[in-house]
Amino acid sequence: MKPTCFDGTTTCWKIKNCTGVPNCPTGDDGYFAQVTARHILAQSSGCTTYQGCFAAPGTAFTYDSEQYISHLSYLLGVTSKQPAVQWATNNVMAKLGLEDFYVDDELGHDFSAGGGQLVSCRDTARLSQLIMNKGLWRSDDGTVERLVGADYIQQMSTPQFPKRAFTYGLLTWLNAKRDPAVSPPCCAPRWGPKSTCSGNVITDSLLGDGMANGALHAPHDVAMAMGWLGQYMFIVPSRNVTIASLGASWGSSTQCPIGNAKPTDPVYNDGYDDAFSATLVWMAMDNATKPAAARKGTATTTHHSNGNGKIQRQEEARHRQSFAAAARHSRGSSGTSAAPPTGGSCTCKCPPGRGFGRCYDMPLGATTCAAVTTKAAADCPAVGIPRQCSWPPVESDWNCSAADNSMRGDVGSITVWGGHLTCRLSKNCSLVDASLGLASATCSCQPAEYGGYACDFSPESCAYSPYFPPGS
Repeated sequence: MKPTCFDGTTTCWKIKNCTGVPNCPTGDDGYFAQVTARHILAQSSGCTTYQGCFAAPGTAFTYDSEQYISHLSYLLGVTSKQPAVQWATNNVMAKLGLEDFYVDDELGHDFSAGGGQLVSCRDTARLSQLIMNKGLWRSDDGTVERLVGADYIQQMSTPQFPKRAFTYGLLTWLNAKRDPAVSPPCCAPRWGPKSTCSGNVITDSLLGDGMANGALHAPHDVAMAMGWLGQYMFIVPSRNVTIASLGASWGSSTQCPIGNAKPTDPVYNDGYDDAFSATLVWMAMDNATKPAAARKGTATTTHHSNGNGKIQRQEEARHRQSFAAAARHSRGSSGTSAAPPTGGSCTCKCPPGRGFGRCYDMPLGATTCAAVTTKAAADCPAVGIPRQCSWPPVESDWNCSAADNSMRGDVGSITVWGGHLTCRLSKNCSLVDASLGLASATCSCQPAEYGGYACDFSPESCAYSPYFPPGS
């Protein structure tokens, strides 16, 4: 029997029906003609940006957030008969109070289906609450509107190709428990060189994978969105709770470490383990999200809510108005005297690939950003490495400086980079949970050097942006 599609039929949209859409593959592009929207949403299309379509759809987990996932936006534009970003904004995001959700994508009629949007913790909480509500949302006038189909939410939160990817639904990581009779070990959110990042599969369930003394026993209905550097959204239906965590953490585990702490490690070893850092976040929140009777040694506090989301939205509107006022002031439209002339500006991004930084007005005559690269590095916040330790620990476990050559900006290349960080030990190895055999150390990594790719020179003065406020 064919799987039911999102519209209740068995005729899933075929991506091949993209005539007139930009970048529609033609000719010898492997299996692409068989790919459906479901395959791409489930990261099981068999296609990756650098390898093309090398496996039959649904037979392999092929995580790709670049070329092929973009066809979801192209397809939406064709089926809605309007710019995809306009449809998504008007029909979903604006109704959530997130009118500017896609404003930084800068993709014309399309949006970035692979992520990269700049959001606040509150924005993230709204999205997770929509999922918890099974697609329903209460508008300002009190009426309830369905923004997303309940059937889609259910499919999003369950494995769509369990024989190949039991830890993944539709653009969502899952803490599902593996059934050995159905699913082989598969699909860990870990990335790095194959020689050092060996733990690329989950054997039981995602949260707690790799613990020395057994599984973490987190609820198996936990669904997760995972963003760069430990920015997570947890949806836990069995506890009727959602969690938003916007940290700045590079997970490093014994299965997938960062750095060249051992003689056999490559010089550039950018091992990155979201399963480990997500587990630490969950362990920090687990007790607080249990019913009071099930908590371990935690005092309970009762909070009263008036249930009026309108007050919260009014507060958010005031924040947006203050941003707008700052923008007008920076453009000289507030009635104050004009700013002194400048020699252009430099917009400097904080490594590694964080999407924000500072903008510096340069003195007259400047043509490069060389004068501010040291200042820009000091203005960037640190990145933490929660680093799993062996127990008892060994020297390589706390060798944070070994990550210096591997935590670099995502612009430029591994030899000519936008900025790299210097990492130092901030907390030595200790047991996080003796019953699980889990120990970790913490490294603090501060931007130390900016290369030619970190700062962009412009002949114009700095324009107001909440993501690149003015530097002094």
